[in-house]
Amino acid sequence: MKSMCQVSAIGVGICLGLSLWVGDAVALPDPERMEPRQMTQLQLTDQPETAIDWLLDAVEEQPKTAESFILAHPNLTAEQQLQIQEIYARYDHDLEIAVEAYLQSVNLLTNLVSPETANEAITYVRGEVLANEQVVHDLLFQRTMAIRAILPVAQRASLNQLLRSLLNLGTPIEASTFPFDLIGQPAASVTDQLLEQGWNLSVQTPRTLFFDKEGQMLDLIINGDRQVAEVQLTP
Repeated sequence: MKSMCQVSAIGVGICLGLSLWVGDAVALPDPERMEPRQMTQLQLTDQPETAIDWLLDAVEEQPKTAESFILAHPNLTAEQQLQIQEIYARYDHDLEIAVEAYLQSVNLLTNLVSPETANEAITYVRGEVLANEQVVHDLLFQRTMAIRAILPVAQRASLNQLLRSLLNLGTPIEASTFPFDLIGQPAASVTDQLLEQGWNLSVQTPRTLFFDKEGQMLDLIINGDRQVAEVQLTP
């Protein structure tokens, strides 16, 4: 990994940070084997904070490999361990491609920001950086949620910390998550729960449930699996 991270100081940080996402698959070109023109194109400016820094901060706690995830969660069953290995394998290739695209777009934007560059060019490439950044985040989020789906509530505590880090969230505040915590729950159990809490079921169709309570209106959209898919609360 060392020989691949000598482009600049920020390049070292990028390689080290991104190895936490996709192992050692992501590599920057070796400067000793590059032509002068290529060196200019791939030069990354060393500055205190860059577009990459916050992205690295958000995911620095993500397990590097399926094995490291499994070691950090000793209570996993053999079946869960196998499923997690399959999930990591499913996302590795796409993450490698996405991370490389993100690095290249940040590198291009770094080199474009000069007095001679037109605003339109900088704006366009900035859009590419943001789009590539979103792809990386989406893949990491999808991988985390795929793992979360195979864990019962009792096993989700440590994964919850990883998810908070990925989403750049702080300590939870004491505030109601209602009604968004109804999403994904069976419509029948949600209906029973709301009726017990004093809500009145005013309208019911195969795909919608309308409740009211003390002037508040609660609309629920039900999907084909008879689970709550969307919610809207009107005070």
